[in-house]
Amino acid sequence: MLRIDPTEWPRATTYQLYRRMGAPHLGITADVDVTALLEAARRDGTSLFAAVMHRLTGAANAVPQLRQRIRIEGEDEYVVQHDRVDPAFTVPVEGGLFNFASVPFAADLEAFASAVAQASAAQRHNLELQPFEDLRDDVFYMSCLPWMHFTSMTHPVHTDWPDSVPRIAWGRFTKVDGRTTMPVNIQVHHALVDGSHLGAFFGALDDGDYPSNSG
Repeated sequence: MLRIDPTEWPRATTYQLYRRMGAPHLGITADVDVTALLEAARRDGTSLFAAVMHRLTGAANAVPQLRQRIRIEGEDEYVVQHDRVDPAFTVPVEGGLFNFASVPFAADLEAFASAVAQASAAQRHNLELQPFEDLRDDVFYMSCLPWMHFTSMTHPVHTDWPDSVPRIAWGRFTKVDGRTTMPVNIQVHHALVDGSHLGAFFGALDDGDYPSNSG
């Protein structure tokens, strides 16, 4: 894990500008072609939920800025850049509720999907919400909204401290002319992430060419 002094890096003035804002989060939504991804998952019998989350997590890990987090310890404020970030995802719970689970990100899709299934099953009947805030920041918060296609989304964030964990969500599959797309939304802290970094995320997402552990 890399530690960065935000007053002594090339991004210092940009960091200070957005760090002082009351609403510093930047979000964008785009439709992504997942035709090949879904065909492969169905052919191999892989959970579509796990296959999509694997692709999203891999693409996000490929962008160093999406692995950066703001931390405050007493009077000390700094930025960390994790070597790898794992998905923290929502799990449906009985009664129309939800909970959270997390698994380590791994390049092997079969192993990843198995871990997702086990973690989801463990939370399926847990009615006591267990968030990850204040426990760890080496995660991406991830949500699936399979009921709808959306063109934008705003995620809840903390305002009493610099909440810098990216939020990623995806929606209903849409098939047109033999191709399948889905909306993908990502929301980030602008003190760390710019539009070019989001472009790199969607680029990695489109081609699926990313390392399992980006340094």
